[in-house]
Amino acid sequence: MKILKKDLKHGKIVVAVQNLDDLWHLSQVIEKGDMVSGKTTRKIKATEKETEKKTLFLEITVEEVEFKDKNLRISGKTTEEKEDVPKGAYHTISLEISSTAGITKKTWQKYHLKRLELATKKQAETLILVLDREEAIFALLKSKGYEILSQAKGKVAKKGVEIATTNFYKELSDKLEEYDKRYKTEAIILASPAFWKEELMKEIKNNEIKKKVVVAGCSSVGKNAIEEILKRPELNEVLRQQRAAEESKFVENLMMEISKDGLAIYGKKEVEGAIESGNVKTFLITDSFIHENREKSEFLMKNAETVKGEVVIINSENEAGKKLDSLGGIAALLRYKMY
Repeated sequence: MKILKKDLKHGKIVVAVQNLDDLWHLSQVIEKGDMVSGKTTRKIKATEKETEKKTLFLEITVEEVEFKDKNLRISGKTTEEKEDVPKGAYHTISLEISSTAGITKKTWQKYHLKRLELATKKQAETLILVLDREEAIFALLKSKGYEILSQAKGKVAKKGVEIATTNFYKELSDKLEEYDKRYKTEAIILASPAFWKEELMKEIKNNEIKKKVVVAGCSSVGKNAIEEILKRPELNEVLRQQRAAEESKFVENLMMEISKDGLAIYGKKEVEGAIESGNVKTFLITDSFIHENREKSEFLMKNAETVKGEVVIINSENEAGKKLDSLGGIAALLRYKMY
């Protein structure tokens, strides 16, 4: 999760959803009486006989919150009249991965803020390099935006002027390798106008770094280019891949513990017993299981958090989710051997 804006003086926080866990966290933060704003689709009467769908930005006063089918559905009444939608009309805002929403509370309690902070800390390290023929900017993606690490300029030969030039792309490749080691990055977004990114790729000899690179286009080099990249689909794909890799690690750890009869357990009855005894370090559950066992899932997730267990929702469409679904869709890594 990314916190895009935090204005506690006026009780408003704006967040960007990055994975299924974020939706679960928000389902526990958003409460009846809060105000939630975001983009939504609503049918508007075009003629007496026809309606058309329009994308609107609405704010509602929350009456009901439901986490279902990879969506967080927030229902309530609109707070103001807007584009043919009267004030007080009943509407549902549906949040999913890549959605942005504003949440306004009369009072943000410490436990609300702690939960949001927990969700933002799960951001994996992503390095961004924006370049052209003679200029480059390195930045590190953060849960709350980005941090400029450094800027570089190359010496470029001008027409009719004989000057010594250095290999600018070699310098950038070396710097990229240095930052990769320092920050242990999981992904690198390489962006440029025109073909400069492809020129740099030819200079990168480290195959491990090449595997992490996702190329993207941008219109210029500078801080505006970083902002541009944050809105591009390539970034969402990087985050999706990172999340899939993270889920895979959890499930592979689970399978390893199961294979050696170690600190792992699966099955509804067994996991419920582990949660009741406070013996859950990590609680793994697929979104398919949540969909089919709504009330039981919420009960187990809340109780797992009560005993300080980490709740991880696994996407059933990924390989990790399919493996967990084959075990019943629910499992736990334990603190100690139960028997």
